[in-house]
Amino acid sequence: MEMELVGKLFLIVFLVVANAFFVGSEIALTSARRSRIKQLASTGNKSARMVQVLHDEPERFYSVTQIGITLVSLALGAIGIVTLTQVLDPPILAAFMVFGDSEQIQNWGHTFSYIVAFVVISFMYVVGGELAPKVLAFHQAVPISLYVARTINWMHTVMRPVILVMNQASSGLLWVFGQRDLAESGVQITIRCSVDLSASLISEPRSDADGNSSRSLNTGRNRFGMTP
Repeated sequence: MEMELVGKLFLIVFLVVANAFFVGSEIALTSARRSRIKQLASTGNKSARMVQVLHDEPERFYSVTQIGITLVSLALGAIGIVTLTQVLDPPILAAFMVFGDSEQIQNWGHTFSYIVAFVVISFMYVVGGELAPKVLAFHQAVPISLYVARTINWMHTVMRPVILVMNQASSGLLWVFGQRDLAESGVQITIRCSVDLSASLISEPRSDADGNSSRSLNTGRNRFGMTP
């Protein structure tokens, strides 16, 4: 296997991990309890103080995670499917050649390779880049938020010019379509809606018979009075 192809395979894994980082960071920073963070900050924990800064200015981490998730997803789709198709195409095409070597059968083999590559990339992205980090970040919100806070804040500083350009472009697009009021406050509205939505998905702490507190996600089943 060519070194370039091996490098692309490692890049696919890196992109899945990067997406998991952004997803997990967003969930952790959103769901980390302020009371616990405040308690840690009062003891001199610098990471906790940084989390407080991000809580007070949620646009700092939401802008980073939203842009990060979007760019990583686009890169994974553009690189991942093509790369896996190159890896899977020879053995799959050889299997299809059992039924003949006509051009139509070869085309079917190439198409099937692409479909398999799409399914594999989608599975890796959904499970490794979305579901698993969300569950982990929700249940380990405080330690993860402490771990990622400095990195996210640093990335916001580095990406500030890009964020400003995208915000201005978004406002300009709204202005072109006559939505001048939204053009002036659209970004802040988006951030606030994201914060409120994330908060609405997290239930208040509850205690069990032994006095241990816990939280849970408010799923659609719970909201409609259905129990798992």
